[in-house]
Amino acid sequence: MSAIGVSGVSAAAVQGMGTSAAEEALLNLKTNNQMLERELQHYEERLTKSEAEREQAVSLAVASLEDELSSIIDERDDLTQRIRFLERQLAKAREDRQRAVPVDHAATQTDIEEVVDEDGSDADEDLEEDDLEGTGKSSRRKKRRTKGREKRKAQSGSRGAGEERERTQTSKARLGGFDNLLKSDRVGRIKPKGQICKIISQIYCEKITIDQVDDREGNPRTPLAEFCYDWHLNRYGLRNLAEMNLLDLIASVKHYAKECLKIKLFAQFCNLAGERMHTLEHFNFYLYCMQVISSNVSMLFPDTEDMIYWLKPLRVLDIIRVIYPNLADNSVLRDFMASRVEALMDPKAKMYNADAVLDLLLDEWHRRAERNIAHLKALFRAGDADEDGLLTYDEFLSVVRHADSLRAEREIVRMYRECLLISGDGETVDVESFVSVGRTHGLSNWKIDYNISGVTGKKTPVVTGDDDVSKENLFSMLDSALASAESLEDQIQILKSKLGESHETVLCASKQHTFFQMKYKERDDAEGTWLAYRVLIGEVRAAMVRYKGGLKRIVGLVKSSIAFMNRDRANSSYTSPLQNMLQQSKDEGGVRPSGFGGVAEGEEGGALIPNSTPPIAAGGDSQAVEATTALSMLKGQNEAGATAELPPSET
Repeated sequence: MSAIGVSGVSAAAVQGMGTSAAEEALLNLKTNNQMLERELQHYEERLTKSEAEREQAVSLAVASLEDELSSIIDERDDLTQRIRFLERQLAKAREDRQRAVPVDHAATQTDIEEVVDEDGSDADEDLEEDDLEGTGKSSRRKKRRTKGREKRKAQSGSRGAGEERERTQTSKARLGGFDNLLKSDRVGRIKPKGQICKIISQIYCEKITIDQVDDREGNPRTPLAEFCYDWHLNRYGLRNLAEMNLLDLIASVKHYAKECLKIKLFAQFCNLAGERMHTLEHFNFYLYCMQVISSNVSMLFPDTEDMIYWLKPLRVLDIIRVIYPNLADNSVLRDFMASRVEALMDPKAKMYNADAVLDLLLDEWHRRAERNIAHLKALFRAGDADEDGLLTYDEFLSVVRHADSLRAEREIVRMYRECLLISGDGETVDVESFVSVGRTHGLSNWKIDYNISGVTGKKTPVVTGDDDVSKENLFSMLDSALASAESLEDQIQILKSKLGESHETVLCASKQHTFFQMKYKERDDAEGTWLAYRVLIGEVRAAMVRYKGGLKRIVGLVKSSIAFMNRDRANSSYTSPLQNMLQQSKDEGGVRPSGFGGVAEGEEGGALIPNSTPPIAAGGDSQAVEATTALSMLKGQNEAGATAELPPSET
């Protein structure tokens, strides 16, 4: 029994000792865990502190480098200004040294003269002592000295003129459109690209507002370079400060033009990019396209890293339809999108860069403008029947009315006056003045309608001023028109039989017909030949309507009124001036109106219509009223024809 009790006690003791060891080990593990956590927290604090110290050191280093860079830039600017100053001083010193010393005030020559030969070399060695005596040799010596001085002066003057011309060319290349506005030689600083884009956006927005005011008041729009100068002057107030910031803008624009399309287009509008220069018309169209894309132009200059405004494909389609409505045809628009637009799509974003789309629209507008200029020149050639390169008033009137039949004659006279002011001689219109005034007044928007009367059997296209039509197609359509329409020679012969070969209308039509035949036989200028044909048939048909149909009806009314008044003259107590005039004509030998042109028989060139319109008796017959109205119409046609044939000064 005692042995069993002893063994049980020893087992319990051993078990108690094992439990206490486990608890002690667990306590040690917890202690170690706490130590590790504290150590980890300590390392995290050290890491955070190290990162903060690193960021502070980096920021300090960057700030120090920026300060050094700024000081280097300032030093560069100072050195540039010093170089400019020294160059001016050097040029001034050269001019002072080259300037001849005035000696007219000197009464006596006290210094030894240095004799210079004609080539500018010293000639003292070739002179003998006895040369100082004798007036002949002395005069020859003075002549050689004078020629040498003039030669050196001419050489220095040519060098100075060349240097001045070189400085002028350098200034124009550096300042572009601002050359006439800025006289400073200071080199601008390059500012951040985002700041430059923001300035350009503000300039565009204010330019649109000012243009609207100018258009409403009838004032011409200001070029972009002049507007930028005024914008800086209005913003900064002081001229020196404004020009300093403008020079910074110019330097920055030239620096970023190769990497940013927005800035590149701005440089082209200001003539700061040598590769291509846009006119004010290009810039006006560019602003219009920007407003079509977004009513708020500043939205096209996003404040992002790439500063790109993206457009979806459907939006690009709508923009092209609005700007170029003649591409509304789905097939034409599809071809334009496939050939010109689809290449601009970004492969990753599957969208279009708005700047690239604007550049494409501007390039297409430039192509169409060149095409319109070519059409205006062809229209000029068609109206120049005598091929002297000039248009008289009658030729100018015919050409403009052919291009735009709805244009008022008062506006045509104003266009003619503007052409005379632009042309060289001031008496006639040349092709340059015609194209310039025609584009200003919207004459380049005319349309050639190839579906003229006489061409039947198939539908012919209507080609606008910017569609490309080959020479062969134009001549083939012209051949069809001549083959199917009434002969031009027959129509002119009808006019000759009615008006006489010496009539001004017949002479003008014959002259235009000869010019057309010459152009048609050459088959070189397709557009000019077609337009010459259109001008010719327009004049012939207008003459046929005026002198054939209209006057026959008027003459018939006059004849019926004569019979009516002869029948009722005895019963009428009132004698009107019309009755007296007709009775007098009848009593003087049976003179009656001819069947055409309003000329009385028996009197060559006599006028049938008096200078005043006769009154109508109260209660008169309606036939007499109609006859008097016909006479008034005839008088108005004669006066209108005479007025149309006069130059604007006599009109």
